[in-house]
Amino acid sequence: EHNTTTHSGNFLYSDVTRLILPDGSTILAPDNEQNAIGPDAAVSRTNWIDFPVTTQVDLSKLVLRLGTPTENQMDIPLSPNANLSKYQPKTVNPNAKFQYAGLNWTVSTATASLSDNATQAEKGMQYVVVTFSVDNPTSNDFNAYWGDYIRLKSGSVTSSPSADTTFPTGFPAGSAGTTGSVIFLMPQDSTSFTLIMLAQNSSPPISQATVNFKIQ
Repeated sequence: EHNTTTHSGNFLYSDVTRLILPDGSTILAPDNEQNAIGPDAAVSRTNWIDFPVTTQVDLSKLVLRLGTPTENQMDIPLSPNANLSKYQPKTVNPNAKFQYAGLNWTVSTATASLSDNATQAEKGMQYVVVTFSVDNPTSNDFNAYWGDYIRLKSGSVTSSPSADTTFPTGFPAGSAGTTGSVIFLMPQDSTSFTLIMLAQNSSPPISQATVNFKIQ
């Protein structure tokens, strides 16, 4: 196990792991674990989880289920060369440039993933992380809370950034190359997205800007 994030894995394996037997209907909870709680931030370690099965079971036909019923569950076949591509993060590089509030913005990357910051997405949902590079060529500082002006839309769903977002709240005058990422929780089947930078009734007023991209 390797927790590559800066957040602790605050989950219990007794809650998030189940073993599905070859009949597909028998689902077993674990009996015991070497480490009962998910790894802390940046920790790499080995672990084991015990499940009670009969000696006649075909081990190559077992499936390990990760995630609670309210989370986006992953079924991992315990067989050689299992295809797990559908659970892997997908990243695109739109390199989409636009202007907002007089600043020059670039959508550098966008990543769709079933987890973020050591947290599994809710059932039917995925995380979309949008990374920006921002230049402020103006003579004025730009200060704003990202939750007030950034949105992500797909179909009929428009989402505000997740509370785990750590995007800068200020871009000083004359600064260049400031980077940051904004996290959104979106429907799992979404592939086409519109990033919306909301209009602001400020002085001077700020016009809305939008950028489209796809993650497939």
